[in-house]
Formats: sequence, C-alpha cells, structure tokens
Amino acid sequence: MRPPSCNARSVDVYAEPVESDAPALRRQLARELDIPESALAKTRIARPARFIVTEESEASEPLPPSNSQHLVGKHLEVVVTVEGRGFEIAEYKYFGGVDSPITPARRLDGALSFAEGAVLLEVFSPENRAAVVDVLIRRLSTNRRGRWHRCRACKTMTPPETFYQDKVCNACAYEIFGIVF
Repeated sequence: MRPPSCNARSVDVYAEPVESDAPALRRQLARELDIPESALAKTRIARPARFIVTEESEASEPLPPSNSQHLVGKHLEVVVTVEGRGFEIAEYKYFGGVDSPITPARRLDGALSFAEGAVLLEVFSPENRAAVVDVLIRRLSTNRRGRWHRCRACKTMTPPETFYQDKVCNACAYEIFGIVF
C-alpha cells in the first residue's frame, strides 16, 4: 500500500513511464542521436510520465511529457534529453517532500551536458558516438543503483529519496510508524 501524499499539489511520483511502444522509441532516439538503432537494441527505454527538469529548475506545476526525453537503462534510471543539435545524458532522481511537491529531476553531477552532446554529434562517427552513449548510460545507471538501499523492514531495494530514516522506506514508515508524508 502506497502512503498518501501530503503535498499541496498532487504529483504522482510513482507514475509509470510509458514503455508500450519501445521499438518506436528506440528508433526515434537512435535517429535523434544519429547512432545505429542496433546500439540501443538491448536498452530498456520508456517515455517519462512528465517532463523531467534539472535539479536546479523550479517547476511550479508538473510539465507534460516531451517527445525529446527518454528514460533508459535496466531500471530506467537515466534520462536522455535531446534539444536542437545537442543532447544530455543525466541520472534520474526526484526531490521534494513535506514542504514542496515531489518532482522528478535530472541529476547533473556526472552528466553529459548539452554542449558536450553537441560536440559528440559533430566530431564522432555514429559508431563511436554509440559506444560513448552506451558507456555513459551504463556508468550513470551504475552510479544511481549504487545509492539505493535495502529497506530494513520490507527488504526492497529502494532509491535514496524514498527513505524516512534509519534505512526504512517511506511506505514502511507509513505502515509501521504511522508517519504520513
């Protein structure tokens, strides 16, 4: 059972990304990054339920999903955003809580910036670019999963943003301690 949210605005952080048309999303992303589609063949891919802003951005309302943004990785923990003639590859996270709405975000620490993505598009061949993209996705995915913890109550691996305290996830804190978030 998911705990009810006490946020003033209803933002479903648990909204499932749309994976229903993964082959089309793979084709689109490969075309936008100008890499062979086969480079993304084994990559899980989805469209986020809403636009994912950067950590520094202040979005007062959830933004609708964008065709230029994809979640990729085994657990969909990396965000690829394509804008103009550049792209960004960043780690997925979310922030907010009791005092502010919970917002999905792109963690820019260790990310490939739009400027660096533009250089990759101009300088690297599609095959070399595909290799760099694959390495970045794997590295950011591993970094993200490395911050996850196992809840001591339900034994589920959970992102760090969902912990109440003392390695108890928010859902268990609600069920065990009666704490409403």
